[in-house]
Amino acid sequence: MSLQQTFRFSLFVALLNIGISSRSLASDPNQLNIAQMPIDAYISAGDNWYLANSLAVDSSDSLNDSFEMLKNVYNCKRIFWRGLEAAAWENAAHVRPENFRYATVHKWFSHLLIDEHIEKTVCDTAHKKGMEIWGVASLGDWGSPADTPGFNDFPFNFESTLRLQHPEWVPVDKHGYRRQGGTIELAYPEARKAIIDLLVRLSREAGYDGVTFLTYVESFSMRFQDEFGYNEPIVNEFKKRYGIDIRTQPFTRFASKEDWYRLRGEYVTQFLRELKQAISPIKLGMIINPRAPHSPDVWATLPQNIFTYGNVYFDIETWVQDGIVDELSVYGNSARSTQIKTIRDCLWLTRGTKTKVSYITSSPADPLWTQFRQAGIAPIYTGGDDQLFFTANPIPHQDRSILKTGTKYQKMYFLANMIEGKSTAPVSDIIPLAKDNDVQMRRLALLALGKSHDPNAIETIEAALFDPENGVRGMAVGALRYNGRPESVVKVFQAIEQYGNHPICEMAVISLPFIKPFPHDLITDLAVNSQNAMVRNLAIRVLGRSIVKESDVPMLQQALNDTDSYVRYSAAMTLGLLNKPSAIKALIEATRHDDVAVSNRAAVSLGFLAKRATEQTKSLRPQMLQACKELFSKMGNNCNRSDIEWGYRAAGNALLDFGTEGEIVLQDFMDQKQDKRLAELAWRVLYFREKAGENAFNIITEKEDDEAFSKKPK
Repeated sequence: MSLQQTFRFSLFVALLNIGISSRSLASDPNQLNIAQMPIDAYISAGDNWYLANSLAVDSSDSLNDSFEMLKNVYNCKRIFWRGLEAAAWENAAHVRPENFRYATVHKWFSHLLIDEHIEKTVCDTAHKKGMEIWGVASLGDWGSPADTPGFNDFPFNFESTLRLQHPEWVPVDKHGYRRQGGTIELAYPEARKAIIDLLVRLSREAGYDGVTFLTYVESFSMRFQDEFGYNEPIVNEFKKRYGIDIRTQPFTRFASKEDWYRLRGEYVTQFLRELKQAISPIKLGMIINPRAPHSPDVWATLPQNIFTYGNVYFDIETWVQDGIVDELSVYGNSARSTQIKTIRDCLWLTRGTKTKVSYITSSPADPLWTQFRQAGIAPIYTGGDDQLFFTANPIPHQDRSILKTGTKYQKMYFLANMIEGKSTAPVSDIIPLAKDNDVQMRRLALLALGKSHDPNAIETIEAALFDPENGVRGMAVGALRYNGRPESVVKVFQAIEQYGNHPICEMAVISLPFIKPFPHDLITDLAVNSQNAMVRNLAIRVLGRSIVKESDVPMLQQALNDTDSYVRYSAAMTLGLLNKPSAIKALIEATRHDDVAVSNRAAVSLGFLAKRATEQTKSLRPQMLQACKELFSKMGNNCNRSDIEWGYRAAGNALLDFGTEGEIVLQDFMDQKQDKRLAELAWRVLYFREKAGENAFNIITEKEDDEAFSKKPK
């Protein structure tokens, strides 16, 4: 029997074992009845809460309307809700307020999760509609040290108290020096118990039917794949089994790196086994890497082949054979053929067991899924923006008369196609829908009115800025990006004064710079004269996203001494967009500011301008370099600044932006003998460059890492 024949037979047997005949594997897409065959849903709650342009799920009404849509449009039976991850964060988070943008995220999440008890509302809403609800958590994303780079400035926005109170639980490198971001080492029984206790409590309080895990970590701390995983329990157990100290001795054929990966994986299996027992009768699942099912998944960063959780072997065979997991969900974000191969392999693996198989996709109606859907294996759809929940579903196109005569969801589908530019209708037909009782209908109508570019729709959009639903208010701000007027800006800021929270503010920063003509004078007036710090800050951020002028420098200098720290920080950031001597001089002075967030951001802005290296500011370059040097020098032995754990990274990376000149400064700090801490920090900046771009790791080899440690100041 050929390999291909063996595979086909394996799939046939697997499907027989779940009660499906091979005749159900028809590949004709015309046989696919979307309305009757279930499509489950994956909602990345934190991403939805971050911006207002994703499906609204932040209130009782929005959850009710969104889940009702999923039930009626997709015949949804289960929802996979990533809110459990956010709940675990907020219930054990040390939030660093100097990372202002993400601090507002945590404030909003905390409000929803702790003040509003939204997890309970989510589960109750799903159950009332006859749907199961699974909480999606992270296996190892528990925040990072303050000096770990993120998507914006230092410090890293949060770290779990589980890590902070137990630093020994954090994966460490073989030198015992660097500690990994995100992950908690499961080799410690106490660490497993702490995580299990937290997840069990949150899952029972919410009312989840199941819990499953993502396995990538959103942290840029790793510089090569095998950097971490040398904690004492692992080192000791490996030496006990194989006679080798992996910190100091090379791996061999009989004591290999693969053996090390499998040892670390044993503790993951033990964690799942203990969680299964503690959380029963709640079901337990794992989300599987489609490219390498026995490894953690990769993050959507560059390069896209790094297991950010660590190099750990996932023993999925034992998970299935011992009944530890109830479901394996094969993740997407891969070649479709690769995902299909792994789904089939999982079906073969789980034959004759109680473990189910599912798969996650952003294209649930793809005919390639027919073979699985007709076998009773529903896809889990990962939607985002509202309209995608309709355009991903192949409903026949309708005439615009459907806006008056059609069902609720037919109207929504037409609006979704308008948003995508595939249908048109007069705004007079859409305006009534912007006042519909359904939250999602109002949101779709508002965005369609925005995309219409018809000025007759602007008043309706502006009125929605004061809608009772936060999700509708946020969408109204987003719609003004496409169809607004200078007067709209005043109303947006009025809404922010009344309802201001993270998603609305972020939508304002994204949308208002596109208002034409841009009301520059109005924005600068708000930045100076508003009594509301949130408004002043947003006005400065909006300027930074549009056209900031040299004439704005005096206003921004004044803002550097605002009573609100976020305003001061935003002023330092916006000054960095002006390649003008007046702005540079203001930033040089700001590196001496008492507020560490301002001084560090001023250095970052100077570094940004230094990389541009224009003739216009060439004469100020020595002063710019000196300012960053002076700031870095404050991080040494006698440092008592509140940024003692992370300020050196901001100032040091700014020095790196000067190229060779900055590297010489850092080398001088490294070579001097008077201040040991300063020398060590300069060494870190020079040799531990963790990012190579906005979304890219700076990958080195293990040999290069060893060479870097050989240069560590004594």
